[in-house]
Amino acid sequence: MFAESAVDLCDALDLDSVSIVGHHTGAVVAVEVAAAHPERVEALVLSGMPFVDATRRRIVADRAPIDHVEPKTDGSHLQQLWNNRAPYYPADRPDLLDRLVHDATGVLDSVEEGHLAVNRYLMEERIGRITARTLVLCGELDTFSLPDQSVIAESISGARADILPATGVPAVDHEPEQFAAAVGDFLTGPVSPAATSS
Repeated sequence: MFAESAVDLCDALDLDSVSIVGHHTGAVVAVEVAAAHPERVEALVLSGMPFVDATRRRIVADRAPIDHVEPKTDGSHLQQLWNNRAPYYPADRPDLLDRLVHDATGVLDSVEEGHLAVNRYLMEERIGRITARTLVLCGELDTFSLPDQSVIAESISGARADILPATGVPAVDHEPEQFAAAVGDFLTGPVSPAATSS
């Protein structure tokens, strides 16, 4: 549904083909857009994305939700949400975590839905359909997604992998200049022979 909404937006904007940059849950959505509509996606950047397959689905089935919290009358659920996310964020940038908590409180009853949708997705059946030239990007401190980076790159013909130093899960907000430079270099750089033959 998320992927088809992105395609609907492209249709509304009269965009026949696009380059897509997706981060974490957005990267999984980007995979489905590129798999379902390969003729519409010229280039793809998958940032901080986990690889979702049967093994991961088994692991996360028994794991506590990352963002779901039960509202409490004393507001302690906000502290719980903060504490759940704190390990993934730089300690010296509380503003980044504050932004996430602020956004999460606006959809508190469904804040975990993105993670649930990702973990239901049959990525292992879809990722091999990608034909767009692809950059698999991840922050070196992203212990959640970095272990999957090589598997993702190997699953997409001609994909390139790159690591963003000194940043992690919130790379897009934490080091926006570095992130934008990596994406810009990839999108404006030469097309590799492997990418043109796929």
